[in-house]
Amino acid sequence: MDTNPSPQNGLVTGLRVELNELLSYVCCYRNRSNVDGIRRVVLSFYTQEEITIAKNLLVCEFHAQIKNTSFTTERRSSTVRPAHYAEMDYIIGILDDLDAQQAPVAFLFVSSDITRIRKYGPEEINFGAVVER
Repeated sequence: MDTNPSPQNGLVTGLRVELNELLSYVCCYRNRSNVDGIRRVVLSFYTQEEITIAKNLLVCEFHAQIKNTSFTTERRSSTVRPAHYAEMDYIIGILDDLDAQQAPVAFLFVSSDITRIRKYGPEEINFGAVVER
């Protein structure tokens, strides 16, 4: 959904707002934690379908910027690892690639259901401490 910037709403020109809880979580913690921590949290909290939907949303919305990369490839499960593991890597890779390109279109992922966002950050992945809470 493109936003119409105006002085009243204070939005930046070219800001694209998308509704996706998984991407909202990943974008929030991407610069605050390591990739392995984010991957572990996302793979343990979100379903395979949610991961696939998030990856497909990124590919659809930013196809022009990533069309010459391997991120547009459809993944299938193999004996080595399930498809949603590879798709999680693609999600992080696409976001990193968009940052590296410094594309003129900024993106913001938001959540409409706060219960679908993990209550702790990837840097807090001491599962013993999480279980105690």
